Amino acid sequence: MPDIFLPSGPGYLIVQGLHIASALVWMGSMIVLLRVFVQHHGVEAGSQSDQALSKLETGLSRGLITPAMIATWALAIAIIALNPSLLASGWLHIKLVLVIALSGLHGVAVSAIRKFVAGDRPYSPGIWIQLHRLTLAAAFVVVLVAVTKPFS
Repeated sequence: MPDIFLPSGPGYLIVQGLHIASALVWMGSMIVLLRVFVQHHGVEAGSQSDQALSKLETGLSRGLITPAMIATWALAIAIIALNPSLLASGWLHIKLVLVIALSGLHGVAVSAIRKFVAGDRPYSPGIWIQLHRLTLAAAFVVVLVAVTKPFS
C-alpha cells in the first residue's frame, strides 16, 4: 500500500474527511426529513401542500439522503480496509450498531415517503418527533464515540 494511504497519510485523511462530510449530509437530511413528516401529517391528502411535501421528501431521499448514506458506508469500508486494526476497537462496534440502526431508520423513512405520496399518513406525528430526537441523539453519540474512542 502506498504511504499516502497509511493511517497518518494524506490519502487516508482525505477518505476520513469525505466520510465525515457524507455522514453530516446523511444525518442532517434525515433529521430534516423526519420533521417534514410531522408537518406532512397536518395537510390534506391530495392538496397542493401534500404534493409539495411529497416532492420535497422524495427529493431529499433521492438527491441527498440515500447517496450520502451509500457514500458514508463505502468510505467507512474503505477506512477499515486501509486500517483493519480498527475492527478490534470497542468504540467502532458501538458506532456500527448505531449506524446500522440509522440505516434501518432510513429504510423506514423511504417506505414512509411512498405512503405519503400515496395519500396515506404512516405512523403518527408523535412517532416522527420521537424518531427525530432519537436520530439526533444517535448522531451525537456516533460523533462522541468516534472522537473519544472509548473501549479502544
